Amino acid sequence: MADVCNQRMVGGSRRAFSLVELLTVLFIIALVIAILIPAVAGARNNARRAATLSMLANLSNSAKQFELDNRRAPGYFSAARMGSAENATRGFTAMKNVMLDLAGGITQAAANPNGGIFDDVGPVAAETVTVDVGQIGAPTGRGAGSTKSYFAPDRAFLSVQNLPGQLAGTAITAGNRELPELVDSWGNPVLAWVADDRGTASSNGAGFNTANDGFAAMTSGTGPAAIARFYWNSNASVLSSSAMGKRARPQNFATATANTGYSLIGAGRTDAQIVRSLSGILGNPAYPRTDDANRPAEPLGKVVFHSPGADGWFLGSQDRGGKVALGSPERAVTYRSGFDPKPEFDDVIVSGGN
Repeated sequence: MADVCNQRMVGGSRRAFSLVELLTVLFIIALVIAILIPAVAGARNNARRAATLSMLANLSNSAKQFELDNRRAPGYFSAARMGSAENATRGFTAMKNVMLDLAGGITQAAANPNGGIFDDVGPVAAETVTVDVGQIGAPTGRGAGSTKSYFAPDRAFLSVQNLPGQLAGTAITAGNRELPELVDSWGNPVLAWVADDRGTASSNGAGFNTANDGFAAMTSGTGPAAIARFYWNSNASVLSSSAMGKRARPQNFATATANTGYSLIGAGRTDAQIVRSLSGILGNPAYPRTDDANRPAEPLGKVVFHSPGADGWFLGSQDRGGKVALGSPERAVTYRSGFDPKPEFDDVIVSGGN
C-alpha cells in the first residue's frame, strides 16, 4: 500500500517553471507596465490640462466683467509701467498686476511683513501699493479696501515663488516676491499679457532687428515709435527664471540645455527672436497689417493668459511648433496671416477682455 501511495505522489507532482518561462512572464509584466505608465501619465496630464483650461476660462470671464464695469482691462498699474526697464528686475509680473484688480488685496492697513502685509508692491519704486497677502481672493476684513472681488481662485492655484531660481531679478522687493503667483495645475506660473492702450502700435521702421517691431517689444517707452501692444519686461522675472515652478524648469536660455528643452521667449535669446515669437503667438491670425501680412494688426485679446502646459516651458523648443520655429531662418515663432501656431505647442493660451 505504501508503494502505491508513493507512486501516486510521484505521478501527481507538477513540473516547476523553467528559467526561460519565468523570464518570459517577467518580460510580459514589464511590457504591460511600460504601456500603462505613459497612458496613466497622459490621463493625468489631460485632467490637469482640463482643470487649467477651466480655471483660465473663469479668469477670462472675470477679466471681461471687470472691463465691462471699469471700461479698461484689469491691471492696477499701466502696461507702460509694467513694461519699464525698472520692472525687469523687480519681480512684479503682469499676472500679479491683474490679480490686484480681479482678486483684491490692496489695503489701507500698516505694513507688517511678519503678518503678510507689504508696502513695496509694484513695478517701479516710485509707485507702490500696500497689499495684504491673506486677503487676495477675499478683499474684505482686516484693513482691506472695498475692491470688488471678480476672481476667487482655489488656493491650489496660488503659489509663492520664493524658492531659489523661481523668480529672477536683482531688485526683487519682499512684497513682490511674497505676493503669490497664479499657477496652473502643474504648479507653473501663468503669464498675463496685457495690451498697452496708449494707441495703435507703430513700427519704428527697423523691422524685427530691434527690441520693438511695432506689436511686441522688450521694453516700454514714451515716444510713438517706442509704443507696442505687449512688453516682455512685464513678465521678465518669470521668463528669466533658472528654476520655474514645481518642476524647476529653466526658462533662461543660458541655464537651459538644448537636449532637455528651453523657452523660445526666455531670457538669453536675442531680443529680435523674443519679440518675433511674441508677435507670432499673441497676434490675431485673422487680422494682419494691411501694409505687411507678416505682422499682426490686432492681438488675440486685450488680455491673454498663458500657461506653459505639461512640459513647463513657455513655447518650448521641444514642442512641434518649437522645432519648426528653430528650423526657420529667424529661429522664432513667425506670424503668418491665417495660421494659428498655438496648437503646435502644448501651452494653454486663453484670451480675455472684450
